[in-house]
Formats: sequence, structure tokens, C-alpha cells
Amino acid sequence: MKMNTLIQPERNGHVEEIREISPPSDETFIRLMLAYPDRDEAIRRVTEHATQKFDSIHGSEREVLQQEAPYRDQRVAETRDELHTLEEQRRATPPYVIVPPSDKQHRSFAQWTLKDQATLSSSLIFMMIVLAAGAGNCYSAIQAEAIPIFLEQPILAMLLSCLLPSLSIAMHSLPELLQNDRQRQQYNQLIATLMFVFAMIWAWLFALQFQIGDDTLSVATLNEPTGQTAVWYTAVQLLTELFAGAFLALVATHTHRRYSQDTTVPNQEAGKLDLLIAQARARYDAALARQRASWGRSAQLNAMHGLYVNEQVAKFVAARSRYEELSRMTSY
Repeated sequence: MKMNTLIQPERNGHVEEIREISPPSDETFIRLMLAYPDRDEAIRRVTEHATQKFDSIHGSEREVLQQEAPYRDQRVAETRDELHTLEEQRRATPPYVIVPPSDKQHRSFAQWTLKDQATLSSSLIFMMIVLAAGAGNCYSAIQAEAIPIFLEQPILAMLLSCLLPSLSIAMHSLPELLQNDRQRQQYNQLIATLMFVFAMIWAWLFALQFQIGDDTLSVATLNEPTGQTAVWYTAVQLLTELFAGAFLALVATHTHRRYSQDTTVPNQEAGKLDLLIAQARARYDAALARQRASWGRSAQLNAMHGLYVNEQVAKFVAARSRYEELSRMTSY
């Protein structure tokens, strides 16, 4: 009885807290291991006993978390892939669609105002003139270089010169690929700005190249090589015709749309995708929350296990030291 009293831990705050945490069986096992001859083996057995004791309480939960971790990770990956797929489909789906007018809504050209009739007609006529002039300038510039292949086969020069009107029509058709009216408006403003800039530059270079009212003929300049001014003039001339043709086509299209009465309505497919995305995001968020909760609980249990085992080992080491000290005192 006296020995049992001496090996009891000292009554301080830390020891009392450990005693409240530790079940009585742990205290009993520590007392039994005090007289074990091999100190290191005793510590190992105390550690093993503390681990088994902890697992008897929380082992089933730790095992479930460990076994379910791959399935939780797989569920998160599946829902994330599903969400990304739906978001990619949504980005590729226009939010609005244009519904063409019915026969009752269509207005014939005779019902247009005189101003719009004149605007559409003049835009189309001058567009054809500008594009034809641009193609003709390209053809004349190619033939002026006297390249043998184009002299022998003029059809090749004609086909090459048709590239300018083709580019102009392509620039006019590009707004149809834009997603919304704001982007189309910005594109139209860009075309109009570029046309104005190149028109001003063209006027300046034209004045440098040709002077109205100057009938002086300089024989010395007839055989001179082409200067940089002529090169810049040719480039700006072609760019001006390119953007002017595209701008006139945009004006004609804008005028025609006033009477086409096309209706812009929300795309039902986009609405369905928005609903599916919301549902997929909810599933992904729930799966991610369960995964993170599992990670947090596993980390908590691991920390609790380490804390519990270290406390039991510390209690055993302290009791073992006092036991050895008592043994030395009683041996004298």
C-alpha cells in the first residue's frame, strides 16, 4: 500500500488534467509496466497500448474515413469535370438568337422611306464602284510590273486582284460571328474609324503625288525610279478602297435591318445549360465540402491520436522515474 502511494503522480494541474483524460485501464497498465526490466520495451508497449486504446474508441471512424477517401476524391473529380464540360458548352452557346420575321411582318422596298431607299441604293452602287476600282487598281499595278507569268496569263492577275473585294466582303461579314450587339457596334465603329483615317492619309498622299492645276511636265522625272511616296500612296489607296467598301456594305446592312424586323430572343438552349450548370455546381460544392470535412476530421483524429499517445508515454516515463528513484532509496 505504501508503494502504491509513492508511485502516484504528483498532484499538480497538469497531472490532474491527464488523469481526467486517461481511462482507469490506462493507469492500471502503466502501473503494471513500471517494474518491466527493459525501459525501452516498456515504452514501446505503453505506446502500443495507447494506440490500441485510442483505436478502440475512434478506430472505426478512422477506418471509414480512410476507406471512403478515394470515393470522395473520385466524386469531386467527376463533378468538377461535369461542371467544366457544361461551362464550355455554355461559352460556345450564344445567349440570344435572331428570329427572322414572318411574311406579315416583312415590309417591301416600296414601303421604305425615300431617304432609306436612297441610302441603300447609293451604298450598294458606290460599294460596287469602289470594289471594282480597287480590283482594277490591283490589276493595273500587277501588270505594270511586267512580270512574265502575269503577262502570259492575265487571268492570274485578275484572280489575284479579286482578293481585295473578297477581303472587303469578309470584313463586312465578320460581325455576324460576334456574340452580342455591343461587340458588333464596336466593330462597326472600328471600321468607320479606319476608313476615315485611311481616307485622310490618302488625300494627303494624293496631293503629294498629283497636283491639281499644275500643268508643268518635268522630263527629268520621267525616267526616275519609283519613290517611297508612290509606294505609300499605292498601299493607302488599296486600304482605303478596302475599308470604304466594307463600310458601305455595313451602311447598307444597317439600313436594311430597320425594315427586316428580326427579333432577338433568349436562347432556350443557353437557359437549359445555365440550369444544368447551377445543379452541377451545387453537386460539386457539396462533394467538395464533404471531401474537405473528411480531410479535416482525419487530421483532427491524427492529432488527437498523437496527443493521447504522447500523454500516456509521458505519464509512464514520469512514473517510471519515480519508481526507479524509490527503488534506489529502499535498496540501501
